[in-house]
Amino acid sequence: MKIDADKCVGCLQCVPYCPVQAIKKPVSGGLRAAIIDQDECVECGVCLRSNVCSQRAIYWPELTWPRSIRQAFSAVLVGYEALERAGIHGYRATSSGGGRGTSEMKTNDVTGRYREGEVGIGAELGRPGVGFCFRDLEKVAVAMRRAGCELEPENPVTVLLDPDTGRIKYRELLGERALSAIVETKVEEGRMVSVLEALREAAKDVDTVITVDLISKVVGGEIPIKKALEDAGIRVRINGKTNVGLGRPLIR
Repeated sequence: MKIDADKCVGCLQCVPYCPVQAIKKPVSGGLRAAIIDQDECVECGVCLRSNVCSQRAIYWPELTWPRSIRQAFSAVLVGYEALERAGIHGYRATSSGGGRGTSEMKTNDVTGRYREGEVGIGAELGRPGVGFCFRDLEKVAVAMRRAGCELEPENPVTVLLDPDTGRIKYRELLGERALSAIVETKVEEGRMVSVLEALREAAKDVDTVITVDLISKVVGGEIPIKKALEDAGIRVRINGKTNVGLGRPLIR
């Protein structure tokens, strides 16, 4: 995102709308226009879509690779056009507008990907409102591969990665930032805790927030992985999401 200094009146009404605090007050008394830190900006477009600028000074410049990856993983309504333009295919987004992770991770209602005895694990970087660097995403993906995880092939993140190592194939992306991304996998229940420990270690070496999502089928009215998590000293939050399987008849 950029600000046309000739149009900006210096009202600074746009400053609080940036989720990653990339819009800043002028550092010099002689400057009137707000400033967008291009290193911090993730090209999410929130400031533009807010319509807070009465002078229409905020605009989206034409983005080229690799910076366009920021828009792909930040501006959900725009989707992954940047990946297509770069010749990167093979993923399936949550919706036509993009989204983070695959739809099955969100619902498990269509194909029944996660069956009894299996646990879906999602490591979400940068959310909410923190952002992440692709260099840190690589560290998380590498840790999950070393823990023996097969990464979900239809996830938009996975198409960027070497399937054997978890390293980002496009090295020019390492210094780029975005708003959020999810590294997805599924494992047998017995391996869940070891994968979570690997993520805990990886988190020590990244400069962002990692939110861990766990997906499992409810069996007999109980969450089968809850005791294993409690035994491992991992607190289960009560604000989870329950899907009732209306997308297709229940699959065992």
